[in-house]
Amino acid sequence: MVSDVLEARLESVLPSLSRVGAVVKFDLGSDGAPILDARTTSAALVTETDVPPDCTIKITQDNLLKLLDG
Repeated sequence: MVSDVLEARLESVLPSLSRVGAVVKFDLGSDGAPILDARTTSAALVTETDVPPDCTIKITQDNLLKLLDG
């Protein structure tokens, strides 16, 4: 399951992720797979999407947090 910390961090950076213009799945292994839908100007985290992801990134929760923090 995606940690509350990671979910909050992803939510906080959604405005800057809007420019991605794609659907990105973060494969966190047994910790879940949050999906970023940034096809429109207001990016959102979703549990499902009507299209397959444009990109799937396999990463641990800890490394995704580090990536988001720069």
